[in-house]
Amino acid sequence: MKQLFKGNIEDQARKRNLCISIVRYLSEKPEMLESTYELPEIAENFCFRKRDIKYYLTDFFCSVEDGRYRLCPDMQKMIEKFLLAHENALPALDEAKVMFLKTFGRFYRDMEKDKYHFDVKRLDRIYADLHDTITVLHWGQLPILNKWLMINSRRIPEEDVVDFYDHYHMLSAIMCNIQGNEEKMTKCGDRTLDHEFVFSVFTRRHHTHDRYRIKRTVDGWSADHISIRACLKNKYCTN
Repeated sequence: MKQLFKGNIEDQARKRNLCISIVRYLSEKPEMLESTYELPEIAENFCFRKRDIKYYLTDFFCSVEDGRYRLCPDMQKMIEKFLLAHENALPALDEAKVMFLKTFGRFYRDMEKDKYHFDVKRLDRIYADLHDTITVLHWGQLPILNKWLMINSRRIPEEDVVDFYDHYHMLSAIMCNIQGNEEKMTKCGDRTLDHEFVFSVFTRRHHTHDRYRIKRTVDGWSADHISIRACLKNKYCTN
């Protein structure tokens, strides 16, 4: 499958999770597929953080009128395909969970007890027998994935679902998802954005305390003092 999302692998990983967040919402409210949204609705319904809206909004939504947005045609087509795959997987989802827990679940529990004796051949046998099960679980569960699974593997799961899960950590992510310990999309990181923090630093030269002000932005931090002014960019500030 061709590359689904533009940009470097970190951008692709974030866009992938945003896309799945949209699919999850629309799977519960399919009548909203062709609706228009204001920015606060996009943030609330689909867990778009301020940085997502600044950098990724136009990858997903097109401006229509009066500050409202609609899914872009290409993105809507992709989401419709994902929704169809999700719907098709649901009838077999419960059986797939049972199969996965009986096979990889046992291996996972054994690894939790003894992490120093990793049986690669056993895992390969388990994985070889789970191809169909993995596909059903992936589309049925629509897991939000830790971005580092995608960044480190340089893979986006929807480009080749079975191939993506050919690794213990990826299978473990599905295990956590089934158990209710999955990654979640939140906007908690936005709570401290644009808030100013003030702190004092003692200087020997003047034998006094200098006051500094720092502010967290969508791109990192800005620092302000009578003698300095700086903006510190942090490429990983979307964690």
